[in-house]
Amino acid sequence: MRKVKTDAADAYHLCELFYKEDLEPYKKRGIHLLNLRNLTRQQENLAEITAKTKIQLHTLLDQVFPEYRGVFGSFYSKVSLLTLLEFPTSEAVLSASEIDITERYVKAVQSFGQQKKQRN
Repeated sequence: MRKVKTDAADAYHLCELFYKEDLEPYKKRGIHLLNLRNLTRQQENLAEITAKTKIQLHTLLDQVFPEYRGVFGSFYSKVSLLTLLEFPTSEAVLSASEIDITERYVKAVQSFGQQKKQRN
């Protein structure tokens, strides 16, 4: 079995490609541009994951704490999230006294203030 030579066919296809298509010269991408492209894709992926996670958090909180959204000004504030750490279930809130809740809330606000001062 002999291989069929395709030089003429290849040349014909290259000519067709050249005359029918708008070809541009190949531009080699710099490493900085490639890194920037990768970082942009990673940032988009993280933003998508963050949005999905926030939706899941909203869904879970609507089930566990139906009235939680109206309690704090900002749903994702440090104090709100620290309160969720202190009281992970509605039973934990119901079993705690008002004084205990107030003390933990003040403690969370103070710890947030201290963390903020340390960063500055």
